[in-house]
Amino acid sequence: AILPTPTELDAVKRAPQADAELGKCERFFRACARVKRLGNKVESNLFLVHFPARVTEIADAADHLRNAARALTRSRGLATVLRRTLAVGNIMNEGSHMERARAIRLESLLRIVNTRGVDKKTSVLDYVVKLLVEKGREATLDFPTTDNIPDLLEASRHPPSEVQSKLARLGTGLAKVTMELTRTADDVGRMERAGDEDARRAGH
Repeated sequence: AILPTPTELDAVKRAPQADAELGKCERFFRACARVKRLGNKVESNLFLVHFPARVTEIADAADHLRNAARALTRSRGLATVLRRTLAVGNIMNEGSHMERARAIRLESLLRIVNTRGVDKKTSVLDYVVKLLVEKGREATLDFPTTDNIPDLLEASRHPPSEVQSKLARLGTGLAKVTMELTRTADDVGRMERAGDEDARRAGH
């Protein structure tokens, strides 16, 4: 860390030497000790320096997610596969609280891939694909991939929860900067009023 610790600040405040008698490091520490909320100010400035890059990063990730979502929702082939998968899933879940489902949750897609049949090898998705091929509907399987839609690959690297978390941290950082700006403005106002008061007294 570049900034002095509270212990170092306290020590340099107590030092009897004049500024000119101190070493460069101690003079720097003493100068730091004169700045109110130095840590907050440094943190706020660092946040503002990196702010544009962080905004660009979040915006780019959001664009990839939006474009990928549009491509997937417009895919007739993917919709067909999901409908068939839902039908097979309902057959498998007959008699349970999960039967007669009307849709598939996104978080359930991994379970569909990993759920195996009696042979312990064929997944639900494998069965659906095999069924479509046997019915001569191979064209249905021509849905968006990372080859024809680059946004899919980029979107996979930026989970929505991660983007939301980064956006939330950005909001928290902005709130801290705003608070420090307000407190600094109050400090400056008090100093100016004190200076005016000293000037009036000197005039008398």
